[in-house]
Amino acid sequence: MILDVGDGYRMILAGMSRINVALGQFVLMGAPIASMGERGSVVLADGSTQTPQPVLFVELREDGRPIDSSSWWAQGDRPTDGDG
Repeated sequence: MILDVGDGYRMILAGMSRINVALGQFVLMGAPIASMGERGSVVLADGSTQTPQPVLFVELREDGRPIDSSSWWAQGDRPTDGDG
């Protein structure tokens, strides 16, 4: 999904299982635009189980060029499995 967020910026999002908006649709800030996939257990070769986490890929672009967006994100603890 590519979002035109204005002033020459685009946000590229990937990893969603369902997109809830149509091409060219105007969306309001905070409106749900997509859903991440459900988590399920995977049985590994050693017999143990692992619960994979959905992964969201985010890239910001300015005038078509990727930019370092690390300063745009809030610092904090990364959620762990089930602490969401």
